[in-house]
Amino acid sequence: MPIFLLILHYRDIYAIQQKLTTISAGREVSLDHACQYFALMLLSGQDILNGIVENGPQFQQIDYKNLFELLCRSRPDEKDKVEWYNNRLKDILDGVPVKI
Repeated sequence: MPIFLLILHYRDIYAIQQKLTTISAGREVSLDHACQYFALMLLSGQDILNGIVENGPQFQQIDYKNLFELLCRSRPDEKDKVEWYNNRLKDILDGVPVKI
């Protein structure tokens, strides 16, 4: 997926969140979570793994696996790295609880 489309999705989610905040006078946690996920798509696979090591996981393992598959399909320089990312992810997440 081209980066400009990711940015558009991110902006759309942000705009929806702003409108819902105005209507309900409160933030939608699920939209915050979606924004964080789309923001990860702008990073490289290695940057995502580094973020997990530094800040802990913010999503389930399957969410990260899907993210790595999307990244590796859409970026020519990372096409052959999906298995390596998933193995590294498994190593990192073994024994680490997920913060949701």
